[in-house]
Amino acid sequence: MGSPVKIRELAENLIRLSGHVPGEDIEIKYTGLRDGEKLYEELLISEEGIQKTQNNLIYIARPMEFDSERLFNRIDYMRGIMEGASGREIVDVVKELVPTFNPQNVAFKDDVEEKNEAKEEVHA
Repeated sequence: MGSPVKIRELAENLIRLSGHVPGEDIEIKYTGLRDGEKLYEELLISEEGIQKTQNNLIYIARPMEFDSERLFNRIDYMRGIMEGASGREIVDVVKELVPTFNPQNVAFKDDVEEKNEAKEEVHA
Protein backbone atom coordinates (compact mmCIF):
# COMPACT_ATOMS: atom_id res chain seq x y z
CA MET A 1 0.00 0.00 0.00
CA GLY A 2 2.98 2.28 0.41
CA SER A 3 4.07 4.68 3.10
CA PRO A 4 1.51 6.50 5.25
CA VAL A 5 -0.03 9.66 3.78
CA LYS A 6 -1.49 12.48 5.86
CA ILE A 7 -5.19 12.99 5.18
CA ARG A 8 -4.63 16.75 4.88
CA GLU A 9 -2.01 16.25 2.17
CA LEU A 10 -4.28 13.76 0.38
CA ALA A 11 -7.17 16.26 0.46
CA GLU A 12 -4.91 19.05 -0.82
CA ASN A 13 -3.62 16.85 -3.65
CA LEU A 14 -7.15 15.84 -4.64
CA ILE A 15 -8.20 19.52 -4.68
CA ARG A 16 -5.20 20.43 -6.85
CA LEU A 17 -5.86 17.48 -9.19
CA SER A 18 -9.38 18.87 -9.62
CA GLY A 19 -7.91 22.18 -10.80
CA HIS A 20 -8.64 24.14 -7.62
CA VAL A 21 -6.57 25.82 -4.92
CA PRO A 22 -6.81 24.32 -1.43
CA GLY A 23 -8.12 26.78 1.15
CA GLU A 24 -9.22 29.28 -1.51
CA ASP A 25 -11.50 27.48 -3.96
CA ILE A 26 -12.30 24.61 -1.62
CA GLU A 27 -12.14 24.87 2.16
CA ILE A 28 -10.64 22.02 4.16
CA LYS A 29 -12.75 21.63 7.28
CA TYR A 30 -11.53 19.72 10.35
CA THR A 31 -14.44 17.88 11.93
CA GLY A 32 -12.76 15.18 14.01
CA LEU A 33 -13.60 11.50 13.96
CA ARG A 34 -17.20 10.46 13.45
CA ASP A 35 -18.81 7.40 15.05
CA GLY A 36 -17.21 4.26 13.63
CA GLU A 37 -14.45 6.16 11.83
CA LYS A 38 -10.91 4.87 12.22
CA LEU A 39 -7.81 6.87 12.98
CA TYR A 40 -5.60 4.54 10.93
CA GLU A 41 -6.34 2.41 7.87
CA GLU A 42 -5.21 -1.20 7.60
CA LEU A 43 -3.33 -2.58 4.65
CA LEU A 44 -5.45 -4.03 1.89
CA ILE A 45 -5.49 -7.80 1.58
CA SER A 46 -4.92 -9.63 -1.68
CA GLU A 47 -8.52 -10.90 -1.72
CA GLU A 48 -9.68 -7.31 -2.25
CA GLY A 49 -8.26 -7.23 -5.79
CA ILE A 50 -6.39 -3.92 -5.72
CA GLN A 51 -6.75 -1.86 -8.90
CA LYS A 52 -4.41 1.02 -9.76
CA THR A 53 -5.65 4.51 -10.66
CA GLN A 54 -3.98 7.38 -12.51
CA ASN A 55 -2.55 8.57 -9.20
CA ASN A 56 0.22 6.28 -7.92
CA LEU A 57 -0.88 6.87 -4.31
CA ILE A 58 -4.55 5.95 -4.79
CA TYR A 59 -5.88 2.43 -5.32
CA ILE A 60 -9.37 0.99 -5.67
CA ALA A 61 -10.28 -2.17 -3.77
CA ARG A 62 -12.88 -4.46 -5.28
CA PRO A 63 -15.41 -5.52 -2.62
CA MET A 64 -15.23 -9.18 -1.70
CA GLU A 65 -18.29 -11.09 -2.85
CA PHE A 66 -20.16 -13.32 -0.43
CA ASP A 67 -23.38 -15.27 -0.20
CA SER A 68 -25.54 -13.22 2.20
CA GLU A 69 -28.09 -16.01 2.66
CA ARG A 70 -25.34 -18.42 3.74
CA LEU A 71 -23.88 -15.75 6.04
CA PHE A 72 -27.20 -15.18 7.81
CA ASN A 73 -27.81 -18.94 8.08
CA ARG A 74 -24.40 -19.44 9.71
CA ILE A 75 -25.00 -16.51 12.08
CA ASP A 76 -28.32 -18.06 13.09
CA TYR A 77 -26.50 -21.39 13.58
CA MET A 78 -23.91 -19.65 15.79
CA ARG A 79 -26.67 -18.10 17.88
CA GLY A 80 -28.17 -21.55 18.34
CA ILE A 81 -24.95 -23.21 19.51
CA MET A 82 -23.62 -20.40 21.71
CA GLU A 83 -24.94 -21.88 24.95
CA GLY A 84 -23.55 -25.39 24.61
CA ALA A 85 -20.70 -24.90 22.14
CA SER A 86 -17.05 -24.96 22.98
CA GLY A 87 -14.81 -22.08 22.03
CA ARG A 88 -13.28 -24.26 19.31
CA GLU A 89 -16.68 -24.86 17.68
CA ILE A 90 -17.44 -21.15 17.61
CA VAL A 91 -14.00 -20.32 16.20
CA ASP A 92 -14.49 -23.01 13.53
CA VAL A 93 -17.76 -21.40 12.42
CA VAL A 94 -16.13 -17.96 12.33
CA LYS A 95 -13.20 -19.37 10.30
CA GLU A 96 -15.70 -20.88 7.87
CA LEU A 97 -17.45 -17.52 7.50
CA VAL A 98 -14.26 -15.43 7.35
CA PRO A 99 -11.56 -17.41 5.52
CA THR A 100 -8.89 -14.83 6.39
CA PHE A 101 -9.66 -15.05 10.14
CA ASN A 102 -6.59 -16.21 12.06
CA PRO A 103 -7.36 -16.80 15.75
CA GLN A 104 -4.04 -16.03 17.37
CA ASN A 105 -3.60 -16.05 21.13
CA VAL A 106 -7.01 -17.63 21.70
CA ALA A 107 -7.19 -19.50 25.00
CA PHE A 108 -10.01 -22.02 24.94
CA LYS A 109 -11.73 -22.84 28.22
CA ASP A 110 -11.14 -26.58 27.86
CA ASP A 111 -7.41 -26.00 27.18
CA VAL A 112 -7.10 -23.87 30.32
CA GLU A 113 -8.94 -26.51 32.37
CA GLU A 114 -6.66 -29.27 31.02
CA LYS A 115 -3.57 -27.22 31.90
CA ASN A 116 -4.90 -26.57 35.40
CA GLU A 117 -5.67 -30.29 35.88
CA ALA A 118 -2.17 -31.20 34.69
CA LYS A 119 -0.64 -28.70 37.15
CA GLU A 120 -2.74 -30.15 39.98
CA GLU A 121 -1.54 -33.70 39.12
CA VAL A 122 2.09 -32.58 39.08
CA HIS A 123 1.76 -30.84 42.44
CA ALA A 124 -0.14 -33.73 44.05
